Amino acid sequence: MPNDPNRATFVQQEYRFEKAENLNIKATYQSSRELVLMTNLAKSAAAALASKLFAENNTPADAYNIEVEGVYAVSDFKSAPLRFTIDMPMYATSGRTFKVTSIEADPFYNRTTLELRG
Repeated sequence: MPNDPNRATFVQQEYRFEKAENLNIKATYQSSRELVLMTNLAKSAAAALASKLFAENNTPADAYNIEVEGVYAVSDFKSAPLRFTIDMPMYATSGRTFKVTSIEADPFYNRTTLELRG
């Protein structure tokens, strides 16, 4: 691989951020969360990803953390994020489809926490 002097400068930067936000949503929903995604993307790819995630998350939705038995990994999402239909009458979720937005596996307890949004 040829040496690229710009690459050396680029990788020495401790943090590089791309940000997209909707101030109207933040004003209306003060408890809305900031979505942070750690990657090793180039600036143009990071900007494209930020725009895509912003478009997907630019409308209010319910989010739940669900604990399931078994250990799941990112590699289990072959072609697209898993989707679930959950039935929690207390929270009016019946018949709604939720997309997995994050996973946290605990192999010691054979449990995975899924964050669902929908």
